[in-house]
This record gives sequence, C-alpha cells and structure tokens, in this order.
Amino acid sequence: MLKAARDVLKEMKEEEAREETREALLERVQALQSLAQLFAENNDWQAAIEAQEKLVRVKKADEQAFAFLGRLYQKAGKKGIKTFVNGEPVSFDVPPVIENGRTLVPIRAVAESLKAKVQWIEKTKTVIIERDGVVVKLTINQRVAIVNGRKVMLDVPATIRGGRTIVPMRFISEALGAKVEWIQEGRSSS
Repeated sequence: MLKAARDVLKEMKEEEAREETREALLERVQALQSLAQLFAENNDWQAAIEAQEKLVRVKKADEQAFAFLGRLYQKAGKKGIKTFVNGEPVSFDVPPVIENGRTLVPIRAVAESLKAKVQWIEKTKTVIIERDGVVVKLTINQRVAIVNGRKVMLDVPATIRGGRTIVPMRFISEALGAKVEWIQEGRSSS
C-alpha cells in the first residue's frame, strides 16, 4: 500500500514538473513574441528577427510565426528564399531558386538537416539520399526519380547550379517523410 502511495506521489510530482515546463514554455513564447513586436515597432529589424527566429525554433509549426518572420526579413531587406527544418534555418552556399513554380534547394544541406545520408555518384550524375529506410535516387536533368524502387515523375528535374545539386524542396522533403509548408509572406518554407 505504501509503495502504491509513493508511486502516486511520484506521478503527481512528475505531472507538476511537466505543468511547470509547459508554463515556462508558454511564458518564453509570450516573451519572444513581445520582444519581436517591440523591436519591430522601433524599426530594429535585426533584433526583431533574432527574437522571431528564436520563437520559430520553439513554435516549429506556427504558420503565423513564420509569416511574421517573413515580414521582418522583408523590412530588413533580406531577400531570397528562407528554409527551415524543425524551426532551424538551413544555410545554403548556393541560394534556392524558383523554377516553373517549384522551389529548388541544394540537396545536401536539406538532407543532412533531416538527418539523411547523401551520396553522389559522379559517373552517372546521380544523387542517392537515405533516411529511415527510404532511398531516393535522382539523376541530373532527369524528370524521373526513384523512391524505394518506385518511379516518381518530377515537375522539375534535379540540376546543378554553382557546383551544387539542387532538387525540388517539396518532393525530396516529403519523400523523406517530412512535412512541407510554403509561406508566401517572406518566401519561406518550413
């Protein structure tokens, strides 16, 4: 009986700790939102961006948070397509481009941020990406990709720009099991 009572007490303490954690997280979110807004109202775009980027790291799936971040980027004159994986910005040495309505990104940066392995086969100009049992093969300038042995038609083929293989962001992310959101405000994908 005492053991059962101790277990209940332990569970209550753990629940209390989780509540405190949720409460602390909510307070942090509110503080970051307030800071970003305050800096924006005072035209301190860089500080506003820093606060908002911290916020999207916490609120990874919040479209409004990303939209506000996009507006801040525009106000600060930061042009180009921004990409985030799990709230973290992805850095590219070759900028993403939009071609025929599709966002193309350097594959290695996105794949590695998704914890996928990337292999380049120079002889056939093929890139192979593997993550959690999923294997994706793309060949440069080919509109057919192979996902786990199955052919998939691409709207835009993989290509090489600036010495980097760039591929359709939505296709590769979804093929690897990630969810993709395009946020037109600020031209961001998350």
